[in-house]
Amino acid sequence: MVNQVQPPIYQQPFPQQQFQQQYQPPKRCTFKQSRDFGPSPFSGSPDPTVTLNWLREVEKAFEACQCKPELKVTYASRLLKDRAMVWWDSVIASVPPEQVRMITREQFYAKVCEQYCNVFDMNRIKMEFLEMRMTQMSIDEVIEKYMDKLRFMQQWVPDEQSRIQHFVNMIFPEYRTFVRSAPTLSQSFVMAKMVESDVRAARGMIWGNIAPQGNQATS
Repeated sequence: MVNQVQPPIYQQPFPQQQFQQQYQPPKRCTFKQSRDFGPSPFSGSPDPTVTLNWLREVEKAFEACQCKPELKVTYASRLLKDRAMVWWDSVIASVPPEQVRMITREQFYAKVCEQYCNVFDMNRIKMEFLEMRMTQMSIDEVIEKYMDKLRFMQQWVPDEQSRIQHFVNMIFPEYRTFVRSAPTLSQSFVMAKMVESDVRAARGMIWGNIAPQGNQATS
């Protein structure tokens, strides 16, 4: 009697019941879950700082509950109340429902800023963003400050290349040549950290070579 050869494990059929037990579809973040992370309702404010802080609060809640991009505008707009709710309802009143569902988070944020951030203050914030430079900050601090302002300034740096270029202009001149070649903004951050590390290491070697000479001269 010839023994039957079993096919390799990767060729054997996978039991449907076992697959159903192992596979768990990702849970959808509900509006209630997003509220549990703390974003407060927004009724509008003449102070742009209040508006920008509210948008930041909403964004942090979405990040915490891993909210899907296509749900962010729906959930954020449900936080509007009083005159802010009346304003948003008037904005989308003449827009077909299928187009309302296509409004992106960036477009919603831009509309809110356009309505509740006065021109003078927004120009001030814009100039602070465009004139940011590294000075005494580390690369990590530059990236944190850059990303904090970028979420509200995307109309002035609308594409990936312009965002990379602005980040390159912020950092020290000796870092720029290498970082400028990055194909994406996230990669430009990684490359900037690499350059910073190399520069610090090189400076440490220089000071290490100088120190023994100085000690010898004073002995």
